[in-house]
Amino acid sequence: MKKLVAFCGFFLLLLALPTVVFGKSKEFNPYDMVSSDGEVISYSEVKSIAEKNKSKLPSKMTEGNGEKFKTEDFNKLVSKMKPEKPFSKNSLSSQFSLSEVIGSDGRTKVSNTDVSPYKMFTYFYGENDKYGYSCTGNVIGKDLIVTNAHCIYDWDRKLYVKYAFTIPGLNNSYYSYGAYEMDKYFVPQGYIKTGSSDYDFAVVKLEPTPGRHIGDVVGTLPTKEVTNIKGTSISITGYPGDLNDRDGSVSQYRMAGKVSDETQSIAFYSIDTYHGQSGSALFNTSGQIIGVHNASYSGGIGDSINGGPKMTKPFRDFIAFAHTQ
Repeated sequence: MKKLVAFCGFFLLLLALPTVVFGKSKEFNPYDMVSSDGEVISYSEVKSIAEKNKSKLPSKMTEGNGEKFKTEDFNKLVSKMKPEKPFSKNSLSSQFSLSEVIGSDGRTKVSNTDVSPYKMFTYFYGENDKYGYSCTGNVIGKDLIVTNAHCIYDWDRKLYVKYAFTIPGLNNSYYSYGAYEMDKYFVPQGYIKTGSSDYDFAVVKLEPTPGRHIGDVVGTLPTKEVTNIKGTSISITGYPGDLNDRDGSVSQYRMAGKVSDETQSIAFYSIDTYHGQSGSALFNTSGQIIGVHNASYSGGIGDSINGGPKMTKPFRDFIAFAHTQ
């Protein structure tokens, strides 16, 4: 099995760290929400609003109208893209390893992205003044996707994403469900202050294109709050840079496995990944997102495993709050 890191998305925007705080408490909580509007919204406020709206979150996969746009060539859309830069080892915590190869590669190409859930997995591209990068997103609302916080904020350089768009169901560098530009984002304050994987999740709100909403077109994926998921069967589907470079086109790849270990916040598994798959859903057999993949971890010499933050209560509160914005 081939084991490769998935720390794929660092985007930068020259902004000062937001300082306005809403809610009753100004004390730091790692789950305080930082938005692209320059607000820091207290977790107590997030939780209060989320509790009132959580029942409105979809409990099952919803199908979109399937409306197709004119088929477009991805390469023409992104002709302005800069070459992807490798992630600097110096900017990683010692717990992360850049790449590991353990046997053969278990990922397989998704041949048909016009069916659910694959049309709801999105290619996410962001850029800054110095470079562009890619991640994977997952459609969770009319105008919302969920991905990693490190796809929004470069913790090493302390800079935010400047520009981003996402494309659902991209296959062989062609797409017909539209491309949607980022409108705003929400990231946990804990990730901004510490860079910890415990808080490596983000929600991105998208602009309609043109007048069409991504969730209405391709449908939406449900999320499930979880605690103990060791032994749970999951799959990870995303856009790995190594295989897309090999193919000469951008497509989805998928692999399934089981959660082999966990902490309170992080799930671990031996499912192959690479740059570009950061933000990919940990997708259970009931068709629910129970976390997002973010990195490869090293537990000792020659001992590596992939992992990502689980859909804990604060994570799902984050999503429920974003649905109201």
